[in-house]
Amino acid sequence: MLKFTDKTYYALGIVASTANIIGGAAFILGSYLSLIFSIASILGGAMMLFLTSGAKGDRKKQLMLFFSSIMLLCSMLGGIIGTVGGALAWPLFALWYFLDTKGEESNVHTMAFVTMLCGVIQLALSFFPLEQRVMGCLAIAFAAVQGVFAWVLFQREKQRQSENPE
Repeated sequence: MLKFTDKTYYALGIVASTANIIGGAAFILGSYLSLIFSIASILGGAMMLFLTSGAKGDRKKQLMLFFSSIMLLCSMLGGIIGTVGGALAWPLFALWYFLDTKGEESNVHTMAFVTMLCGVIQLALSFFPLEQRVMGCLAIAFAAVQGVFAWVLFQREKQRQSENPE
C-alpha cells in the first residue's frame, strides 16, 4: 500500500523545480513552454496543499502553506496577479521554515532565507524589461534554489523517518 508522507510531498516540489528549470532552459533557447510552467505551478501548489493537510493542530503553519499554495496557483493567471503570485509563493512557503527552524537545522534555515531572498529579487526584477536570455537564466537560478530547498526538506524528512520508523 502506498503511504504518502511529507517526504513524498517535498519530492513534488523537487519535480516542480525541475520543470521550471526545463522551462527556463527552453526560454533561453527561444521557446516559451507555458504548459511546463503550468505543470510546475500545479505540482508546487499540490505540494503546499498536501503539506497544509498534514500540519494538523498548527494553525499558523496551515494558513501560511495554504496562502502560499494559492499564490502559486495564481501564478498561472498572468498579469500582475500572476507575477506577484509566482514571485511570492515559494518565499511564503519558506517563511514558515525560516521562523520555525533552530540552530541544529541551519541548512533548512539558510535555504529558507535564500529562497525568500530569491523571491524578493524575482518580484523586483519582474517589473523591469529584461532580455529573454537573462529572464531564462534567472528562472533557472530561482528554480534551482527552490529545488535545493525542497531537497533539503526532503533529506530532513528522510532522516527523521529513519530515526523514528513507524
